[in-house]
Amino acid sequence: MRIAQIAFVGVVSAFLFGCSEDPNDKAVRQLQQQTSETLDQFAKNRNPQTTRQQLEKTLSRSRVGGLSGDSTLLAAADMQLAVAQQDRANLLVQTPILNKTLEAINQTLGQLSDNSAQAQRIRNLLALSDAEIAEMEKWIGSEPNALSLKGQIAQARTQEKQLLDKKEILQQEYQQNRDGMLSLETQAEEKLRQAQTATGDQKAELEKAGFDLKNRKKEYYLKAQQAENAIAQADSELAIVQPHLKRLGDNLRQAEEKLKNLKTAPSRDNLQKQQQELVAEINRQKEEVKQQINRLATQLAEHNKKFDAIIASVNEVIEKYQKINSRQLEPTVSISRGQAYALAGAIMAAKVYTASDLGWRLEGISRTYETVLPEGLSAPIASKPDAEAAKKTMEYFDWAAQEYEKAGASSGQLREGVKAACAALKGQMLAVNSKIRMADKIGDFNTAEKAQTQLDKLTEKGKGYGALFSQSATPMLLSKGLDYIPMLPVDSTMVLEGIKKDFVSWRRLRGTAAETEVQRLLKHIDQLRKNYPGDEQISQFLNQEQKAIEEAKTKGFAEEPAPTDANSVNPGF
Repeated sequence: MRIAQIAFVGVVSAFLFGCSEDPNDKAVRQLQQQTSETLDQFAKNRNPQTTRQQLEKTLSRSRVGGLSGDSTLLAAADMQLAVAQQDRANLLVQTPILNKTLEAINQTLGQLSDNSAQAQRIRNLLALSDAEIAEMEKWIGSEPNALSLKGQIAQARTQEKQLLDKKEILQQEYQQNRDGMLSLETQAEEKLRQAQTATGDQKAELEKAGFDLKNRKKEYYLKAQQAENAIAQADSELAIVQPHLKRLGDNLRQAEEKLKNLKTAPSRDNLQKQQQELVAEINRQKEEVKQQINRLATQLAEHNKKFDAIIASVNEVIEKYQKINSRQLEPTVSISRGQAYALAGAIMAAKVYTASDLGWRLEGISRTYETVLPEGLSAPIASKPDAEAAKKTMEYFDWAAQEYEKAGASSGQLREGVKAACAALKGQMLAVNSKIRMADKIGDFNTAEKAQTQLDKLTEKGKGYGALFSQSATPMLLSKGLDYIPMLPVDSTMVLEGIKKDFVSWRRLRGTAAETEVQRLLKHIDQLRKNYPGDEQISQFLNQEQKAIEEAKTKGFAEEPAPTDANSVNPGF
């Protein structure tokens, strides 16, 4: 965001000093000067909120319209958008608060489950005081007894195994359909490549065959997506069953220890005292669960209000962009509108994902501890995604994609038109990809497939930009998803100085020590090239070092004593 803000200041400044209004117009000159000074100040303090307020104040005092007025309005709107982005980042940081409350509910219910089981055991012991030991042995039980601890553990293990087996089958099904889809894609591409060199009816037949193969991907895609969703469902259930199994194991160990203690024949008075304490603790924990669930619902409502407030602010920004009519600003405004719509969609999506994920996890916890839940308690958060919110989210991403497309079409007006067009295309791709994710979330696979087709076409278009597109983070992010870890911007000079230190000592080594070291350095060079692709300074240095090492290997590393002067270098290397 900071890099975008710096670039934005330069763009607006260029428009301000390139405005075509009469330079003798005092109001115009004053507006340009004040706007320029405000943006200069922003370059120093990086405070978009203060900058926005100052720009809006400047604009409200001026009656200037045209390019100068639009440039100032654009600056103010972009600053407001930057504030919204900061607010969104700050809000996402607060999400762990919701998770912490949910974990507290899970923990309290776990304790309540343990105490309820203990209370039931003591009631049984009080009712059958002459058979206390037998009752505890029954409680521990055996695997065939489904009501005993061992039986519950056996059931839980069976359930865990079934889920793991199911997941394995689903993974095979997913891979088979994925392979089928890729195979059809390969066949289709081959047909289309053959069509490029064919003529007449043969060309038409090959093209039709190619497109028919592409259309057949739908069935594989839907099955693969269904399998992937089912895998996620199995993972969610395993995340509930496995901790429950561990808790049962802990209960079993505790029960066996208590059975040992019961054989010392504790008095009935002690059991009655334990029973009273447990009842009081159970009642307290049930009340605590109610309060925690209400607290979670309140926290989510407050969280959603903050989401809505940021979205409202972004919508205000969009309205401001709509008021800008200067043709010279058209590409810049389209990019800004695309960013605004994309941000609104991202915020709305976060709202949908947060609520549905919390609801799903709360339902899973409730199912696990169904027998000890307070009476009349219902889940306040729905696990199913809000359909209307999801639809609005996809609309935002559609609008973002449209604006990015407009920006790309009008990028020729900009000084670096090709870079601007490529950047707009990447923004459009990210918007479409975000729409696909939301469509998958709500099970709208037809919409997801259409959007995927659109994304595939945009990817093909991106290849026309060469390295400007292929070496950027966007295609890697879309192809690898969460597995992709983008590289942070680096200072090549500083990094290179650090790298050089690794390539000093090998020149002073001899014999097997030298051979071992150069082998390590050659592997290190390969890894460095992967870590810093496209960096000319680092690449040039690595090429020089590799050449020197290869030449030294050819000459061999004789068993000679190293030079006494630590600064000397063997000229033969």
